Amino acid sequence: MTMSSYWPYLLLIACIVVFTGVMILSFKGLGYKMMRAEQGLSSRLSLSRRLKSLRIILAVFGSLILAIGLGGAYFEVQRVRDNRYQELETIAQSVANGFSYELIAPLTFTESDTSNAAYGYISHHLEVMAGHYDHVQIYTMVMRDSLIVFGPCSPAHNQYDTVLPGEIYQHPPEGLSELFSSGRSLILDPYKDEFGYYISAFAPVLHPLSSAPAIMIGVDMEAEQFDIERAMAPFVHWWSLWCFCFYYWAARFISPKEVSSIFSGINGGKVRKPSLPCLLVWPLADSLFGSRFLTKCVIAKPSFLNPPPFMRPGSTITFVRLAPPGKRLFVRYLPKILLTMRYSDSEHPPL
Repeated sequence: MTMSSYWPYLLLIACIVVFTGVMILSFKGLGYKMMRAEQGLSSRLSLSRRLKSLRIILAVFGSLILAIGLGGAYFEVQRVRDNRYQELETIAQSVANGFSYELIAPLTFTESDTSNAAYGYISHHLEVMAGHYDHVQIYTMVMRDSLIVFGPCSPAHNQYDTVLPGEIYQHPPEGLSELFSSGRSLILDPYKDEFGYYISAFAPVLHPLSSAPAIMIGVDMEAEQFDIERAMAPFVHWWSLWCFCFYYWAARFISPKEVSSIFSGINGGKVRKPSLPCLLVWPLADSLFGSRFLTKCVIAKPSFLNPPPFMRPGSTITFVRLAPPGKRLFVRYLPKILLTMRYSDSEHPPL
């Protein structure tokens, strides 16, 4: 794997790092401004402008990360495809270059070849070559009376064990017959024939006098295996995106211990600095998706039920976590500040 193969991964990682850094810097001091705006000590206009800027940042960088992830996955699939095709072509060319016309001249491409020493030697050679690669079969073909017939082949898979010399290729892929006149090489996309579903590469062994193809070397790979390789190619990209999304989703959870520390840290309108996930996620999710997006559960303890003095009644509920039966704790938690809270049970009526 060359260094150029790593660029989609490096670009994706760099974009995520930049996105995270911008989010941290953007939210620096935002909590304090929100607290002052909630208390009427500062303009809500500047606060709304900042939230709008954050929404734009999230939309731009989120779209960029998604585009890089999808683009990187596409290019990785293409890279795996091209590498596999190149490998099959290289195998076919190397086998064809290793054959001489004198070696294949004794073959008649009929059933009588099974007792021919040259047939046994070539079959063994193809078997050894195929054994160096996974999921690969190598075989020979020749044109007889406008029909393609098989010759020696590697017995790497069961379906090829039953192919006898002289057997006619009933359903050859499109373009194969023309190779016996043109003498060119060919790589075929996945196709179906009487033996199964394959991708193939073909290379000719040329006649020394006429430069016409004497026989054709075919290299097959099962297309199902090829599809698996292509499906696994973007795994790292998809896994990176899923981990990134899961991190932001998981960061919405806050433990009772964390809630307790937030409440206990409130003193004169000041709150201890929250954890990094809270700093990154909740303000964006709240500003983009509203209160319903931030619904989760937490156990409310009696010590939590004393709102800080700067909280005012009638505030909008944007974050809810379910308490024990009959009790609900409604909180809006933004960076560095708990803005609103109220209760909906009979024991603790709304503020």
